[in-house]
Formats: sequence, structure tokens, C-alpha cells
Amino acid sequence: MRGWLALWGQPSFPAAKGMIWMLLGPGQPGGELIRYVAACGTTGSTPGMASVDELNQLRELDGTARDRLFLQLMIRHHQGSLPMARFAALAAEHSAVRALAGRIAWDQAAEISRLAGLFRELGGGDG
Repeated sequence: MRGWLALWGQPSFPAAKGMIWMLLGPGQPGGELIRYVAACGTTGSTPGMASVDELNQLRELDGTARDRLFLQLMIRHHQGSLPMARFAALAAEHSAVRALAGRIAWDQAAEISRLAGLFRELGGGDG
């Protein structure tokens, strides 16, 4: 992805913080995208990222409790990627980027299913 940006003469990171630029895509932004951008705020951080406290808790746990927390954090992390991937799959200018984003969305959804299954196997309920 960085190679594509270099090839197209684009910066590796946007000039502005946050993800509000996503609202400037083609068509009217849907509810999922609006909620995603709002959740990003102006920090530039995307939803689903584990907090320092959560990572510290993961370090302190062991056994099944650690496994369950890890799976919960990873499910949330993958869920956080879906709105951006779906947006890029529809709105990216270049077909290669649209194809990659579509594949990422597909793969992340499949991974969420696998992680949720493991979570249920460990007695974690519905995730």
C-alpha cells in the first residue's frame, strides 16, 4: 500500500487527523460510515483498537481467561476494520485498491466468524 502511495505521489499519512475525509466519497454516506467516522473522532485512531489498560489486563491474565479476552479484543479489532474496508471497496479510485479492500472486508468477516466460534468453544457465550 505504501508503494502505491509513493507511485501516485501521495503522502503515507493524511495531513489532517481523523477520518472525516471518508465522508467525501462518492454518493451519500450511509449510517455505518457516519458512525465509524464519529467513533474515530479527531484522534486518527480507528474503532477496535485495544486500550493500554486492556493490553495490560491481557498480560496479567492466564489460561482460558486470557484466551477469551484475546479473542474478544481481536473480534472488536476486526469489526473496527470493516467500515473502512467496505468504504474503500466502493469508493477507491483505482480498481486494484477496490479489489484489495473488498478482499480485506471478506477476510475480516470470515476471521470474525472463526474468532467468535473459538470464543463460544471457550465458554464465552456469543462474543
